[in-house]
Amino acid sequence: MLLKLSQVSKVFSPGTAQEKRALNNVNLSLQENEVHALVGRSGSGKSTIAYLIMGQIAPTEGSLFFLENRLSKERGSALRSEIQMIFQDPSGSLNPYLSLRQILEEPTHILGKKLSWEGLCALFDSVELPRSYLKKFPKECSGGELQRVSIARSLSVKPKLLICDEILASLDQPKQEQVILLLENLLQENRLSCLFITHNLSLAEKLSHKTTVLLHGEVVEQGKTKEVFDNPQHPYTQDLITFGALF
Repeated sequence: MLLKLSQVSKVFSPGTAQEKRALNNVNLSLQENEVHALVGRSGSGKSTIAYLIMGQIAPTEGSLFFLENRLSKERGSALRSEIQMIFQDPSGSLNPYLSLRQILEEPTHILGKKLSWEGLCALFDSVELPRSYLKKFPKECSGGELQRVSIARSLSVKPKLLICDEILASLDQPKQEQVILLLENLLQENRLSCLFITHNLSLAEKLSHKTTVLLHGEVVEQGKTKEVFDNPQHPYTQDLITFGALF
């Protein structure tokens, strides 16, 4: 077991007029070398789960475990080399004042390590970008190229778990297909686990071993992806599969 969420709830601004229950008693598990798709409407709690795992926020109730160690905000920070997140908008998650080389070097520098020139080249090779791009700045690259840089940056610290939060949403269809094929190959080559957050049901069905469906912060369906898609039990899941990704 790589990751486990046990009865996790998250309430924002508790006890105030702005109180909002984002998650309610969520259970989720992810094995090593497994891709687990997390699907649901916007506001269903998908990204909240990602931020909890990353240690950016703390659960109101319940527990999170990574490699059988209980996660906390502090523990999440200590595991930044083990858990990496790739965000929806690469232009918003990459420092525009750093070169691509500096962007790749930054995570290892934070951890007190140094990324060699050979390591930098290998990372760019792995995401199929020319090594000459190491001199470029984000404003000189397309959205698809920046998302490849984001993937390379996440791989620079050799994580065990990637969290992909709608990483194709800002890309056009051809670039989406290129990036998803690249990600699929990298996950296999590096034997990585992945929590794949998406509104695209066809991608969830194609990439994942397991699928969890969220509605209003609660798990309404969960299981092996083939079983969920071939025989959905909850009316919401049935509607999603019938009508497509109408989130």
